[in-house]
Parts: sequence; C-alpha cells; structure tokens
Amino acid sequence: MNYLGRYIKRPPLSQSRLKHYDGRTVAFDYLNHRDGRHRVAQFEMETFIDRLVQHIPEKHFRADQLRPSDAS
Repeated sequence: MNYLGRYIKRPPLSQSRLKHYDGRTVAFDYLNHRDGRHRVAQFEMETFIDRLVQHIPEKHFRADQLRPSDAS
C-alpha cells in the first residue's frame, strides 16, 4: 500500500486515503460529491488497478497545457 501512495507522482489516490489491503481487496476513502460526505469504497485488486491506471497521464503529457488561461 505504501508504494501506491508514495511513488506515483502526484497520485490520484493519496496514501492517507488507502485504508485496507489484504492481497485481494483494497478499501479507500473518497468524497461523494452528490451529498458532500466521505465514503469508503472497496474493490477487488484487479478492478482497483484498472480504475487507478485510467488516471495515469500519457508519457510526455504536460499538465501546464490544461491551464484555463490558455483556453480559447
């Protein structure tokens, strides 16, 4: 668990939000934007990894390209 939160640059899921890992499932806290409350989600490891990698940017992706000041 420490690896996920510590070694991903600007992680989509911080180490402090990871609550449980037992080799098969991962549990983490998240903010439900519909009701403004914090919840706990639990996924099988494969599902968790599939969802996590969707947030890893492409190689050579530059986040400064997304500045609102540049939008036309």
